[in-house]
Amino acid sequence: MILVICPLKIEFKYLKEAFKKLNYKISTKPSHCFVQDTPLTLAVGGHGKVNFALSTFELIKSLKPDLVICAGAAGGLKGTSHLDIIAATKTIEHDYKTLFEPNTPLPEFTGDTTLIKKISILDKVKTGVIASGDEDVVSEKRADEIQKLTGAIAVAWEGAGGAKACKKTNTPFLELRFISDLCDESTHKDFKANLSKGMNIIASKLLIISKELNLRDL
Repeated sequence: MILVICPLKIEFKYLKEAFKKLNYKISTKPSHCFVQDTPLTLAVGGHGKVNFALSTFELIKSLKPDLVICAGAAGGLKGTSHLDIIAATKTIEHDYKTLFEPNTPLPEFTGDTTLIKKISILDKVKTGVIASGDEDVVSEKRADEIQKLTGAIAVAWEGAGGAKACKKTNTPFLELRFISDLCDESTHKDFKANLSKGMNIIASKLLIISKELNLRDL
């Protein structure tokens, strides 16, 4: 089973609607829902790394998935465009600041390499680092700082939380995001404008993953 966790309730709502538009029935449970005739289970993780980590850990304990995917929106850094789909080769915490030991490396988590390789071949999804931190990035200056610090091509909040929970439970993990905005003064407007369409694209990619991926390879 593939557990797809959306950070935000609005992302979860649009993802369910996207599957319904594709004629998939949704079977709802108290903490999650199933996309019938697929191995996909959908849930909400909550905003921010801590909320997402706790929710992911509890969902893993109860559902015992073969794979966890953090799916939602991200801000695009230089080299990306609106509605690009990014599969994270690494998720790096950009807001981990150690003033006493300034040379301490940033925490980073590697995405499941088998899955990333299959996705990039199957559906031309962009791959690269996603920077993870509890911060809205709404200026080009801050976006450039994060990109120089991490080498990321996108920035989002929750990925590192999910990655930590998966590492603790030895569960394969992938962060899959669409670019909703470009981390500038138009971020808030662009996020709202692109959210529904972006989650529609995410749904189509998840269906490809669910049909093509052999979970026994993980």
